[in-house]
Amino acid sequence: MSSRNKNRRRRAVHGLKWAETLDTKPPFIHEGKVKGKFRAGLVYEKKVADYLEIMYPNRIRHGQWFTFEDAKGKGWCQTDVLILPVKDEPLVIVEVKLTHKPGAKHKLKSLYQPIVCSIWPDHKVIRVQVCKNLTKAFADELIDDMEDVFHPDFKSDYVTWNLRGVPTL
Repeated sequence: MSSRNKNRRRRAVHGLKWAETLDTKPPFIHEGKVKGKFRAGLVYEKKVADYLEIMYPNRIRHGQWFTFEDAKGKGWCQTDVLILPVKDEPLVIVEVKLTHKPGAKHKLKSLYQPIVCSIWPDHKVIRVQVCKNLTKAFADELIDDMEDVFHPDFKSDYVTWNLRGVPTL
Protein backbone atom coordinates (compact mmCIF):
# COMPACT_ATOMS: atom_id res chain seq x y z
CA MET A 1 0.00 0.00 0.00
CA SER A 2 1.40 3.37 -0.96
CA SER A 3 1.95 6.03 1.68
CA ARG A 4 -0.70 8.13 -0.04
CA ASN A 5 -3.30 5.37 0.46
CA LYS A 6 -2.22 4.79 4.08
CA ASN A 7 -2.98 8.42 4.87
CA ARG A 8 -6.40 8.21 3.23
CA ARG A 9 -7.90 5.49 5.42
CA ARG A 10 -11.53 6.22 6.02
CA ARG A 11 -13.10 6.86 9.38
CA ALA A 12 -15.18 4.01 10.74
CA VAL A 13 -17.40 4.12 13.82
CA HIS A 14 -16.36 1.91 16.75
CA GLY A 15 -18.33 1.88 19.99
CA LEU A 16 -20.78 4.64 19.13
CA LYS A 17 -21.75 6.61 22.25
CA TRP A 18 -24.13 9.14 20.66
CA ALA A 19 -25.00 10.76 17.34
CA GLU A 20 -27.14 13.67 16.23
CA THR A 21 -28.07 15.54 13.07
CA LEU A 22 -26.81 19.05 12.44
CA ASP A 23 -28.87 21.79 10.80
CA THR A 24 -25.76 23.28 9.16
CA LYS A 25 -22.26 22.15 8.33
CA PRO A 26 -19.69 22.38 11.13
CA PRO A 27 -18.09 25.86 11.26
CA PHE A 28 -14.58 24.52 10.64
CA ILE A 29 -15.58 23.08 7.23
CA HIS A 30 -14.59 25.61 4.58
CA GLU A 31 -15.77 25.36 1.02
CA GLY A 32 -13.12 26.04 -1.53
CA LYS A 33 -13.43 26.16 -5.27
CA VAL A 34 -13.72 22.64 -6.65
CA LYS A 35 -12.53 21.68 -10.11
CA GLY A 36 -12.25 18.77 -12.49
CA LYS A 37 -13.55 15.32 -11.59
CA PHE A 38 -14.45 16.38 -8.06
CA ARG A 39 -16.69 19.14 -9.41
CA ALA A 40 -18.22 16.76 -11.96
CA GLY A 41 -18.98 14.35 -9.12
CA LEU A 42 -20.71 17.08 -7.10
CA VAL A 43 -22.77 18.13 -10.13
CA TYR A 44 -23.84 14.50 -10.67
CA GLU A 45 -24.67 14.15 -6.96
CA LYS A 46 -26.88 17.27 -7.11
CA LYS A 47 -28.70 15.92 -10.18
CA VAL A 48 -29.30 12.59 -8.43
CA ALA A 49 -30.54 14.33 -5.26
CA ASP A 50 -32.89 16.56 -7.27
CA TYR A 51 -34.24 13.54 -9.17
CA LEU A 52 -34.81 11.63 -5.92
CA GLU A 53 -36.60 14.67 -4.46
CA ILE A 54 -39.03 14.50 -7.38
CA MET A 55 -39.51 10.75 -6.83
CA TYR A 56 -39.84 11.04 -3.02
CA PRO A 57 -41.07 14.58 -2.21
CA ASN A 58 -40.30 15.87 1.29
CA ARG A 59 -38.37 12.68 2.15
CA ILE A 60 -34.91 13.62 0.87
CA ARG A 61 -32.05 14.98 2.93
CA HIS A 62 -29.23 15.97 0.62
CA GLY A 63 -25.89 16.57 2.31
CA GLN A 64 -27.09 15.85 5.85
CA TRP A 65 -24.37 16.57 8.42
CA PHE A 66 -23.98 14.49 11.59
CA THR A 67 -21.85 14.77 14.68
CA PHE A 68 -21.10 11.78 16.87
CA GLU A 69 -18.82 10.37 19.52
CA ASP A 70 -17.34 6.91 19.53
CA ALA A 71 -14.28 5.16 20.99
CA LYS A 72 -12.03 7.38 18.83
CA GLY A 73 -13.59 10.62 20.06
CA LYS A 74 -15.85 13.20 18.47
CA GLY A 75 -16.42 13.06 14.73
CA TRP A 76 -18.43 14.57 11.91
CA CYS A 77 -19.67 13.17 8.64
CA GLN A 78 -22.01 14.05 5.81
CA THR A 79 -24.14 11.63 3.83
CA ASP A 80 -24.76 12.29 0.15
CA VAL A 81 -28.50 11.56 0.25
CA LEU A 82 -30.93 10.04 2.74
CA ILE A 83 -34.39 8.84 1.76
CA LEU A 84 -36.42 9.00 4.95
CA PRO A 85 -38.93 6.23 5.56
CA VAL A 86 -42.70 6.39 5.49
CA LYS A 87 -44.42 4.02 7.94
CA ASP A 88 -42.63 0.65 7.82
CA GLU A 89 -40.45 1.39 4.77
CA PRO A 90 -36.67 1.25 5.05
CA LEU A 91 -34.45 4.27 5.45
CA VAL A 92 -32.11 4.45 2.45
CA ILE A 93 -28.56 5.81 2.65
CA VAL A 94 -27.32 6.80 -0.81
CA GLU A 95 -23.67 7.28 -1.76
CA VAL A 96 -23.28 8.92 -5.18
CA LYS A 97 -20.18 8.32 -7.33
CA LEU A 98 -19.41 9.07 -10.96
CA THR A 99 -17.65 5.71 -11.23
CA HIS A 100 -18.46 2.73 -9.00
CA LYS A 101 -16.10 2.51 -6.02
CA PRO A 102 -15.82 -0.77 -4.09
CA GLY A 103 -14.84 1.21 -0.94
CA ALA A 104 -18.23 2.94 -0.84
CA LYS A 105 -19.82 -0.26 0.48
CA HIS A 106 -17.51 -0.22 3.52
CA LYS A 107 -18.02 3.53 4.07
CA LEU A 108 -21.79 3.14 4.02
CA LYS A 109 -21.72 0.21 6.47
CA SER A 110 -18.96 1.22 8.89
CA LEU A 111 -19.45 4.98 9.06
CA TYR A 112 -22.93 6.08 8.03
CA GLN A 113 -25.06 3.07 8.99
CA PRO A 114 -24.25 3.03 12.74
CA ILE A 115 -24.93 6.77 12.99
CA VAL A 116 -28.16 6.65 11.00
CA CYS A 117 -29.38 3.58 12.93
CA SER A 118 -28.82 5.36 16.25
CA ILE A 119 -30.92 8.34 15.12
CA TRP A 120 -33.66 6.33 13.37
CA PRO A 121 -33.53 3.02 15.31
CA ASP A 122 -36.95 1.71 14.30
CA HIS A 123 -36.27 1.32 10.58
CA LYS A 124 -34.42 -1.15 8.45
CA VAL A 125 -31.52 0.50 6.62
CA ILE A 126 -30.65 -0.16 2.99
CA ARG A 127 -27.40 1.15 1.53
CA VAL A 128 -27.32 2.13 -2.14
CA GLN A 129 -24.41 3.29 -4.25
CA VAL A 130 -25.64 5.30 -7.24
CA CYS A 131 -23.07 5.57 -10.00
CA LYS A 132 -22.95 6.71 -13.58
CA ASN A 133 -20.20 4.31 -14.69
CA LEU A 134 -19.36 0.72 -13.78
CA THR A 135 -15.86 -0.76 -13.91
CA LYS A 136 -14.88 -4.11 -15.41
CA ALA A 137 -14.28 -5.40 -11.87
CA PHE A 138 -17.85 -4.60 -10.76
CA ALA A 139 -19.38 -7.56 -8.91
CA ASP A 140 -22.15 -6.15 -6.68
CA GLU A 141 -25.90 -6.59 -6.99
CA LEU A 142 -27.60 -4.15 -9.37
CA ILE A 143 -31.08 -2.66 -9.17
CA ASP A 144 -32.97 -1.20 -12.13
CA ASP A 145 -34.70 1.56 -10.22
CA MET A 146 -34.73 3.00 -6.69
CA GLU A 147 -38.31 1.75 -6.30
CA ASP A 148 -36.84 -1.79 -6.16
CA VAL A 149 -35.57 -1.25 -2.60
CA PHE A 150 -39.08 -0.41 -1.38
CA HIS A 151 -40.65 -3.61 -2.70
CA PRO A 152 -41.86 -5.87 0.17
CA ASP A 153 -39.88 -8.86 -1.17
CA PHE A 154 -36.57 -6.94 -1.40
CA LYS A 155 -33.98 -8.69 0.80
CA SER A 156 -30.58 -7.05 0.18
CA ASP A 157 -29.07 -4.45 2.48
CA TYR A 158 -26.58 -3.14 -0.13
CA VAL A 159 -27.06 -2.63 -3.86
CA THR A 160 -25.80 -0.50 -6.73
CA TRP A 161 -27.97 1.57 -9.04
CA ASN A 162 -26.26 2.29 -12.35
CA LEU A 163 -27.94 5.57 -13.24
CA ARG A 164 -26.17 6.52 -16.47
CA GLY A 165 -28.28 9.52 -17.27
CA VAL A 166 -30.33 11.30 -14.67
CA PRO A 167 -33.82 11.78 -16.11
CA THR A 168 -35.27 15.26 -16.12
CA LEU A 169 -38.90 15.27 -15.07
